[in-house]
Amino acid sequence: NVREGRQARVAEVRFDGRRAVPESTLRNYFQRPVWWNPFSWFRGRKYDAAVLEEGRFAAQEAYVDMGFLDAGVGEPVVTKNEDGNLVVTVSIEEGIRFRYGRILLEGVTLFPESAIRSVMTAKTGEIAGRKTTDYTSQAIRDYFGSRGYISTMVRVIQAPDLKAGTVDVTFAVREGELTKIRNIRIAGNLRTKDKVIRRELDVEPGDIFNEVK
Repeated sequence: NVREGRQARVAEVRFDGRRAVPESTLRNYFQRPVWWNPFSWFRGRKYDAAVLEEGRFAAQEAYVDMGFLDAGVGEPVVTKNEDGNLVVTVSIEEGIRFRYGRILLEGVTLFPESAIRSVMTAKTGEIAGRKTTDYTSQAIRDYFGSRGYISTMVRVIQAPDLKAGTVDVTFAVREGELTKIRNIRIAGNLRTKDKVIRRELDVEPGDIFNEVK
């Protein structure tokens, strides 16, 4: 015997503790229509716990990318309003917005440090977002990989200073080995000849293995 009950719909999503990030931005992560959307006046969104959880993680990522490295987005708390619809409350602790302090390089021996720094996007004094840190790490790997030093690894070490609101970041590099292309094998071409495919390639045997290319 099944008693289905009334289909729950979300009437409102509230964000407690929000200061730095616009509410409209957070609302997008939780897939909630803005107040001026006429469709939301007549029907609310269906309640979906999975969507709310995805929104929580997306909001967490957004805060970290904006430099709030210690930000916390709590689990959505669901209650009912007077009309029987659902009100979702998300508690947010933004914390400190960090900026880059010292940016250090370790383990670089094959190229001048100034050349590596020229491709780095993380700069002292700027917002210390995780995406910027990740882009910098990838840019360093690409610098080595495009010059034949494949399998170069970059480890990121962060040392935050809560009083100053800065974070010192060290990019520890483990340089790869210079590698060249020995053979180029083509498989699975039953109709097209090898030479037709080879003349379209941008690399040849003997070339330095360029990971980016």
